[in-house]
Amino acid sequence: MRKGVGVSQQERGDRPPRPARRREGSQKAVTPAELGRRGEAWAARFLEERGWEVLGRNVREGHAEVDLVARKDDVVAFVEVKCRRGKDFGHPLEAITWRKRREIARVARGWIRREGIPPGTVIRFDAIAVLLQPSGPPEVHHLADAWRLD
Repeated sequence: MRKGVGVSQQERGDRPPRPARRREGSQKAVTPAELGRRGEAWAARFLEERGWEVLGRNVREGHAEVDLVARKDDVVAFVEVKCRRGKDFGHPLEAITWRKRREIARVARGWIRREGIPPGTVIRFDAIAVLLQPSGPPEVHHLADAWRLD
């Protein structure tokens, strides 16, 4: 008998797929990927409302990625966005590890090499935390110049 034909998951010992998380009071499931996309959209809107121009979203260099690249005046910021439903697992910005910061720096170098930047442009690394609320708009916290390269 072929695997999966006429045999239940329990009989095969397979685990069922992990269900998408539901927000309290919500009828529609939200996957972690969808949560991330929503957080990035909120962060981009937050920056644009404050005069930033979003130059890129989900910018990649190989397998590494940065969520947003934005410019305001003479500053270009590479922005990592973390979105959470609450603080049960700590503040969202605590999830930006040294490894992720190193990846973002690699993406920044590649982006600068490809796009070029005018002399005098300040390059920095920002972080944005998006905390979803049970009702109403999320809390958005922008940490400018969140870390520096060594």
